[in-house]
Amino acid sequence: MSNKYYNWYHAIINNKKKKSVDINEYHEIHHILPRSIGGSNDIENLIALSSREHFVCHYLLTKMYPVGTCEWHKMQHAFMMMAASANGKRYMNSRLYEACRKNFSLVMSLNQSGTKNSQFGKVWITNLVLEKNQKIDEHELPHWLEVGWIKGRIIDFAKAKRAKIDRRALAREAARQKACELWEMYLKSDCTSVESFVEKSNYPYSKVSLTILWRKHIKEYKDHVWPGKRRLNHNQPCQ
Repeated sequence: MSNKYYNWYHAIINNKKKKSVDINEYHEIHHILPRSIGGSNDIENLIALSSREHFVCHYLLTKMYPVGTCEWHKMQHAFMMMAASANGKRYMNSRLYEACRKNFSLVMSLNQSGTKNSQFGKVWITNLVLEKNQKIDEHELPHWLEVGWIKGRIIDFAKAKRAKIDRRALAREAARQKACELWEMYLKSDCTSVESFVEKSNYPYSKVSLTILWRKHIKEYKDHVWPGKRRLNHNQPCQ
């Protein structure tokens, strides 16, 4: 690639390479080939520029690449971020600023539109055990959910873990209360088996699920034979 902006850009870089850096003067480290488009942190790709030179170089990068290309998008974004954090120093006149704002607005509009958005079709997932967030393709979500990840992004893992523990505790207490309620109902009934109790009480699940619930939460139930063999002792209150 070669155009006037490319030539001006490298003229600044090459001229700076010929000069030694005065450590007493303020300077900023610039990536000759920006990292966002493949540049490295190798010393050969770094150069010390004055703040004004740095600003001008980033402006030339916005003009160097053809409009609409990936490089153009990234350079527009990088330049506006630099302009927004220029430590109060104004290097742009109003016309230049307006033109850059229009380009940046176009970049943001394109980035947020459908499949042109680099994040299109991506979702955040979280692993509370590993305390890790990551983005995946949406079609991969079922697999990650199966191996213990959850959908969404969590910043405060400590808070999330406390909330998860609280939810589990509430769920266990709700199950215990339900077990006691059904146990009391059974003791007061004239049913001779758990199966008949399930039918008469309109319990929405199977008798197996009810016996599992009682075995887990009702201490007295463990002393009885498996339901169906004989009537349970109706004189055992719920503890």
